[in-house]
Amino acid sequence: MADRTPGPICTSKLGSDWIDDGTGCRARTSAPGPVEEEEPDPAEAEKAMIEYDIKRIADSPFGQTAEGKKIVSVLNSFDAQNRITYGETDDARGDFLGTEIRVSREYSGKMGETILELVHEASHATWRAGHRLGKGKKESLEDAVKNELFAQQNELIIYKWLKTQISFSDSDMELRLRRQAAGSLKSAIEEKEKRARGIQ
Repeated sequence: MADRTPGPICTSKLGSDWIDDGTGCRARTSAPGPVEEEEPDPAEAEKAMIEYDIKRIADSPFGQTAEGKKIVSVLNSFDAQNRITYGETDDARGDFLGTEIRVSREYSGKMGETILELVHEASHATWRAGHRLGKGKKESLEDAVKNELFAQQNELIIYKWLKTQISFSDSDMELRLRRQAAGSLKSAIEEKEKRARGIQ
């Protein structure tokens, strides 16, 4: 097992008889062998992947639009403060938690899914910045629908680009594309939001 660092061994610890007799060496080194490599830090590896994905978004046609630049700016700001992570979500692909973006743990290492969620959740962040809620005030149904529609529309733009770049396909996005083409994307969002609020 490789468990040593290459280089001279200190004679003050081993004694002068550690040096071979009849040699002019001042210090003896261990026998050659592989150096044990440190295990990579999973959190650092995930951060590097997220930073790469943000760069892909920034370099995309969407990232060059006015709206895309706002979203990339939010992502870069959150990332610089370590506020984008993979983790547990509430039965969702991702969450915007007001001061943090969390992408579902199952998407760690999956570029396509991660990029979609970064765009989606950062869209919520930019929406909220322009539609602030009063203290203790809940988002109205109308605003909640507009917020989610905005996020899904941006997500679909980057999804269509991803499909051309990495032969990527996602069943949820395909369903949303069909709804968008049929003009029913907003109504589907509204129905889901009503169910979540217990509205008949």
